[in-house]
Amino acid sequence: MILNKNFYFLLVAQLSSNLGNWAYYVALSLYIYDLFGNNTSLGFLAITYTLPVVLLAPIAGVLADKFDRKKIMIVSDILRAIILFILPFTENLILIYLLVTLEHSFAVIFNPANKALLPLIITEKTELIKANSIYTTVRTIAKMSGGFFGAFLIVRLGVKSAFFLDALTFLFSATMVLLINVRVEKNQGDNVFGKLKIWNNFMDGIKVLKNETLVRKQIINFSLAMLNGAMISSFLVVFIQENLGLEEAYYGTFISIMTAGIVLGSFLTPYINKSVQIKKMNYSFLLTFFIYSTILVLLVQLPYLTVSFVFIFLFGISEVILTITNQTVIQIGIDNQYQGRVFSVSEAGWNCSLLIGSVIGGLLNDWLSLTFTFTTLGAILALYSIYQLFTFLKTSKNVNNNVQKTNIDS
Repeated sequence: MILNKNFYFLLVAQLSSNLGNWAYYVALSLYIYDLFGNNTSLGFLAITYTLPVVLLAPIAGVLADKFDRKKIMIVSDILRAIILFILPFTENLILIYLLVTLEHSFAVIFNPANKALLPLIITEKTELIKANSIYTTVRTIAKMSGGFFGAFLIVRLGVKSAFFLDALTFLFSATMVLLINVRVEKNQGDNVFGKLKIWNNFMDGIKVLKNETLVRKQIINFSLAMLNGAMISSFLVVFIQENLGLEEAYYGTFISIMTAGIVLGSFLTPYINKSVQIKKMNYSFLLTFFIYSTILVLLVQLPYLTVSFVFIFLFGISEVILTITNQTVIQIGIDNQYQGRVFSVSEAGWNCSLLIGSVIGGLLNDWLSLTFTFTTLGAILALYSIYQLFTFLKTSKNVNNNVQKTNIDS
């Protein structure tokens, strides 16, 4: 992997585009707020991010499996760059929403192709989890740096400069992807247009997923685990103000500590999953799921600043282990010709969890309290993960006993 130049082309492409993306996300909220000056206009941004994921998942997955993944990524990057060059000159709110939705639609198309391309570059299964870990570390660093860089650009050059930066990073990303040299299947792209054909191809991927029980359960469990992530991403500011009694300025400190946890977790994951076997990875995933959920409970039950820093750090470690393990299980457990469709299902699942978690969490916080919401959801998911863990161990034991009995009989 160290000498794999294709991997590093892909890595640099993601570093640049993610750096620009997070500068853009900071600028977009400020741009809309400066133009329209109300929180409602910002609230609807969540819909522009989530709706394309839910609606385009079947199409994005089929395209990733039936067409040249490199070309999909390059075209998506170029079209996103064009949209971002147009966006700063738009002052109509509806048109801004449409452009942001369109930009994120191309991101939805890009992502399954991107994730399914990696196993074609890193062909050794034992190296995949290391590649995913490096990939996640780079994305996390870009996320953190992009936010700071975006804020710096906005102060120095104005909000619109971040849009132009992101457009340029997409063009650079497209250039890097163009340099990647991978084999393309000759049968890709045959007769997949048309609503019925797209749907049939998508359902072929679902049938494959149904037959891969461990992978299917993994995706479901990951989506449920991300309900915890929705609580932290949506209500961390509320926790800091209401539970800790601190100013919202501490939010940046908490995010930095969680980011440090994510970086450390990225390095730890290959060691936790030394044996790249789906069963063993499922086991480590469920253990981490339990820890991840328990942290949510302990965070509000022990509302002390130093303790909260420790829990947020552990939360970052746990989240990235879950993410990398889930991605690697799909790459190992599903035939590459179906991976685009399976990744699109996984992405739609956890995005729905983030949306549902944010909405339900917001309602419960208003009706009851943040402490009740975090404690109840965390406890339910912790109990669920324990149940899944015992079920997994029982099933594995029964399978081993049947194998031993068969060997004795023979």
